[in-house]
Amino acid sequence: MVFTIVKSMKMIYKSKKKKYIVLNRAKNNNVDKIIITCTCLAEIDKSLKICETYDPEGKFLYLSAGVHPTNCYEFIDKNKHEEKEIIAKKEYEEFIKYFKNEQVENSKMENGNKKICDGEKDMNNLNEILLEKNLDTIPGFKYNEKDKEYLENLKNKIIKYPNRIVCIGEIGLDFDRLYFCSKYIQIKYFIFQLKLVQMFNLPMFLHMRNCSETFFKIVDIYKFLFEKNGGVIHSFTDKEDIVHIIVQNYKNLYIGVNGCSLKSLENINAVKKIPLNLLLLETDAPWCGVKKTHASYEYIKDTYEKRAYTNLKKIKNIIKCDDNTIFKERNEPYNIA
Repeated sequence: MVFTIVKSMKMIYKSKKKKYIVLNRAKNNNVDKIIITCTCLAEIDKSLKICETYDPEGKFLYLSAGVHPTNCYEFIDKNKHEEKEIIAKKEYEEFIKYFKNEQVENSKMENGNKKICDGEKDMNNLNEILLEKNLDTIPGFKYNEKDKEYLENLKNKIIKYPNRIVCIGEIGLDFDRLYFCSKYIQIKYFIFQLKLVQMFNLPMFLHMRNCSETFFKIVDIYKFLFEKNGGVIHSFTDKEDIVHIIVQNYKNLYIGVNGCSLKSLENINAVKKIPLNLLLLETDAPWCGVKKTHASYEYIKDTYEKRAYTNLKKIKNIIKCDDNTIFKERNEPYNIA
């Protein structure tokens, strides 16, 4: 079975007809299922329309539900982002402090004997705290009515479309692109959205960019949740040492690789260290293809059977776009097959 991930289909082609041509091409090239990655509430609605129109039986198209780290301003009044960032930073510090204190308490001497700690009792204690359905109970953080309303809307989508929405995501952290959304706002609403994982026991579609230290601090606190439900760190671009941390410390956490994962020799060496049982290949279409500037380009051989598709760059006057017309450098779901 070939199973691929694409970003919201609106990003592939603006024309409705061309969207379906892209899907036809994927299906005709042995792609069995596609997950459309949604990055906010509005994209969920648009993606559901595509699913219902193109795949009414629900056997080919699925989607995620969540807010991408660079879209986390969706939760707040963007005009107050500087003020909110300062508050979120203080809240995160309290959050970390709380769990450090929990660890200290759990390691204290009991009845004159050092407590034997295999992690299970500690995790059960944290589980009780974090599995509270009341959205005010995340230690350190305060969420207002607008926050809760947005999360409630995400929750209602998942309840209404349980056979379409198959994972929570794309959620996580992106410290490479703080110009889209500031650091602590991202952190606050990444943690907030883990409530959805707790509620529905769905796997996670995770984003991790230049943020591994903070990312793993959060994962360590919610380790029981990650190991129970699993997830994939998609479009992986980190180094060998981060692969080692994931493999050695976290069960049920997969690593997704696409063209962006293979830009440099350092990237390639990291990918080599990923165990095959934890490695997932993805397109992340329409982006993240392998380009000529990538170190991995030399590994692509031209000896495979040439695809019978027209290269638009070689045609000056396009009369129509059909199943045989693609952009040479546009990544598509069919490329995975």
